[in-house]
Amino acid sequence: MNGSTIYSIRSGNTNIIYPDIIYLDTSFIYTVYGDENANYKRSCDDFFINCVLSKTILTYSGVVLDELKHLIQVNIYDKEAEKRGITDEHNSNGVIIKRWKKLFDIEPGIMVDVMKEYNRVREILDNNMILLEYKDDEKFRKLVDYIGLNFGQDSIDAKHIAVALINGINSIATLDEHFVRTDGMNIYGPTKGIIKHIDKRNNVYQEFDNIVISNILDSVYK
Repeated sequence: MNGSTIYSIRSGNTNIIYPDIIYLDTSFIYTVYGDENANYKRSCDDFFINCVLSKTILTYSGVVLDELKHLIQVNIYDKEAEKRGITDEHNSNGVIIKRWKKLFDIEPGIMVDVMKEYNRVREILDNNMILLEYKDDEKFRKLVDYIGLNFGQDSIDAKHIAVALINGINSIATLDEHFVRTDGMNIYGPTKGIIKHIDKRNNVYQEFDNIVISNILDSVYK
């Protein structure tokens, strides 16, 4: 597991090959359009703009939408909980109950604000990117399991990768360093966790039809 190509998208870095098409994961999209990872927002914004200027096709998926809605919910409820002086606490079993969850249990009406923000971001995505389709059938789930087992990905990250691959995409923009574990991919990101792996790689842009990707897909779809 050492075959992904990594590109730093930090502002000012010009050593980037822009792909014809790229998958944007939840962490990247929420940094650009939401309220997360302010330290990396400029780098993600600049990369997004440069992709548009380079005529790179931008894509996302229903996996992103599901995660995005949850992130927005947690963010809005957590900020409101802080305003109200609500704090995390341990239950009788020693399990931490987050303050946002405590507020959600007594104020479900705040979901109106959650859905308003979600719909705002969703409209932007619909107008500027392509929503990738995938069929969540047995073969897809086997592909997700294969990626998780062979490249150390959790179920959600493996789903992102699987959706991209079955749509002919092996380039992903993300803030999550775990994606670099997947061979045959081009990973674009600004975080220290991603960039620290660059010196360990033979950083050559990888076309979709490379042997690693073919083997991954053949494991299920051949």
